[in-house]
Amino acid sequence: MLDDLYQRQRRQLTATPVFTWPGLQGWSFYFIGKAVLALLGSLTLLGIWNAAFIAVLVVPLPNTGLRALRQLFAIPAALVLLYAESHLPPFSRLIAQWEQVSQFSWSYLLELIERLVPLETIAVVMVAWIVYLYIRRVLRMTVISVMLVVLAVWLQAPLQRPLDIQPQVSRQAVNPVGAAQPNMSATDPDAILQAFYRQQSRVLERPIGAPAAEIDIIVINICSLSWQDLRTYNLADHAFLRRQDIIFDQYTSGSSYSGPAALRLLRANCGHVPHDKLYEATNNQCFLTESLAELGYNSQLVLNHTGEFDNFKTLLQEHGGFAGLPVTVASNAPQTMVSFDGTPVYDDLSILTGLVDQAKHGATQQQFTFYNTISLHDGNRLVSAAKANGGGASDSARSYPQRLRNLLDELNSFYDYVKASGRPTLVVIAPEHGSGLQGDSMQLPGVREIPTPALTKVPVMIRLIAPNVERSTDTPVLVSEPLGPTAVSSTIYEILAQHPVASQKLDLEAAVRSLPQRPYVAENEGVKVMEHQLELWLKIENQDWMVYPGAR
Repeated sequence: MLDDLYQRQRRQLTATPVFTWPGLQGWSFYFIGKAVLALLGSLTLLGIWNAAFIAVLVVPLPNTGLRALRQLFAIPAALVLLYAESHLPPFSRLIAQWEQVSQFSWSYLLELIERLVPLETIAVVMVAWIVYLYIRRVLRMTVISVMLVVLAVWLQAPLQRPLDIQPQVSRQAVNPVGAAQPNMSATDPDAILQAFYRQQSRVLERPIGAPAAEIDIIVINICSLSWQDLRTYNLADHAFLRRQDIIFDQYTSGSSYSGPAALRLLRANCGHVPHDKLYEATNNQCFLTESLAELGYNSQLVLNHTGEFDNFKTLLQEHGGFAGLPVTVASNAPQTMVSFDGTPVYDDLSILTGLVDQAKHGATQQQFTFYNTISLHDGNRLVSAAKANGGGASDSARSYPQRLRNLLDELNSFYDYVKASGRPTLVVIAPEHGSGLQGDSMQLPGVREIPTPALTKVPVMIRLIAPNVERSTDTPVLVSEPLGPTAVSSTIYEILAQHPVASQKLDLEAAVRSLPQRPYVAENEGVKVMEHQLELWLKIENQDWMVYPGAR
């Protein structure tokens, strides 16, 4: 009797709306998909927030209006949660870059959207949704999705990838003696970073003695070229690399954006400073232009683009040592591309050979030229491709290998032109940062917000082109120690101090014997990356340090 009464009451109670549990319904697909991505290492699920979201979704509501309102709020909440669980930078970093993004051309924006949501991904999601609709007819998907989320939260760990940044160039190795290093045995990342800044504040490279200006110097500052780019497109053994005197294969540019990377190179006499210090007044002794002026050099800045994007040209004038010095946008050269912001990009070889002609026929003093090229920048369209498409969009990522090969071929031809001119010239190839077209689990292809080794380990190459100069070795000297921009200025001064044109000799090993070494640190606005004990550490704004999960 009592048992029958209990059973009747139980049936009545569970039949009330409060205990009508509809389950997650279509939301099961969302949670199953996230759990699978987390198990693959593409997401890091936030357990407590997923549990709260599931609880809100399964609680029964008494009328259709409330259920519709819940769905209305659930969709943006699901997107926000998914973004927070992804390895993409905080949304605040994307907002901070809006001014630059707003200047992109429509064709480039469309290409970025396609990278964000590739057609292949859409196809996979559609197939998975159809499979889900079939399976849910025979299985309780709410239970499965909750179990998978619990399993993923339990098993998940930050994705660790080994750093593979060795270039595919094998040459004579040199082991230079580095400067004193900061105490890297500490365990607090902030303390390690501050020790690094203190050590770098004491670094100052200056010309050795007072060598006469007898050699023109051209620093070619290439946007969007890293060792990873050369390896990815099988160009790390291009003939141009084999023509170098010196190659730095563990050089860090210090930033993954053009402006700060160029400033660090132009201020290469001094050590690495925090990002915000780049835009403050500094000791004039830090500027390459000032040191070379003391040696009798005239300096000039030359661009193969307008220099207007992100105020680049003005930035180098105000903070890079070019205040009051000639700045040239080489618009008289043929246009080869339409840039990512819709402005012209001019032919590198025409500009570079023009600089040689200018120095040979018009300059009374030796010339220091800082040449910045954006021919490899993501979003550029070849003029020939744009015309073939009727002026429409073309995929800049697909054209990158062709543009990279073209640039290397043109630089090779440029070396021949300098040699034929007979004008002694020291050429320094020093890229700003890589293209980032490979992406990783925290950055979409082409995004450079986080300055990882894949972006900031760039190929620095140095060649003295002068007649009748005998070198100490016929093969490029490969320096495999961790270096930064100060190594560039140090090498320039060492080579000049040898008076190779007058002496007809160049000791390459001596030129790189005492280069100032430095541990890996790179930073952009609000983002710092540091290597410590074979791990890559990341700090975004005021967040805690974390082991970088997307390193390649």
